[in-house]
Amino acid sequence: MLFLQTVLVFSLFLEQKRRRYINAELLRSNDRLRLALETGNSIGWESDLVSGAKVWFGDLRTVLGLRSDVYAGRVGDLLRHVHEEDQKRVLDGITQARDSHTPYSAEFRIVRADQSTRWVSARGRFEYSETGKPRRMRGMAVDISERKRADDLRKASEQKFSKVFHESP
Repeated sequence: MLFLQTVLVFSLFLEQKRRRYINAELLRSNDRLRLALETGNSIGWESDLVSGAKVWFGDLRTVLGLRSDVYAGRVGDLLRHVHEEDQKRVLDGITQARDSHTPYSAEFRIVRADQSTRWVSARGRFEYSETGKPRRMRGMAVDISERKRADDLRKASEQKFSKVFHESP
């Protein structure tokens, strides 16, 4: 009996040690993900379509102008941040991706908490139950505002050059 108790205590000790190691690895992995998201001006999201819960994480300060690194809300909260002129296109794209079981991809404007506008490139994917009903959506959005500004400047420069070229003798 004493041998069995010793083996049981030793097994519990090993299991506790293994769990501590796994928890430490999870913390390191989360730190790496947070650093990558912040470096890339990116945010991630996970939506539970059954409960309606949504979690955003990453560089929320830069992209959305929020004060924390994690934001929990409802699935519909995303629309509050999408530019009014882009909302229908974003919703249509999400609906099409959900119904066709294809990845979601779009570029659209986000209105930050301070009312400034940023451009994001978003990609997501749905998870489905065994019966084919959507259960969850996960995705990432990267701030592409600087790229959009550079494209606008390039287009303006090209138009200016074209105008000068066509008007010169």
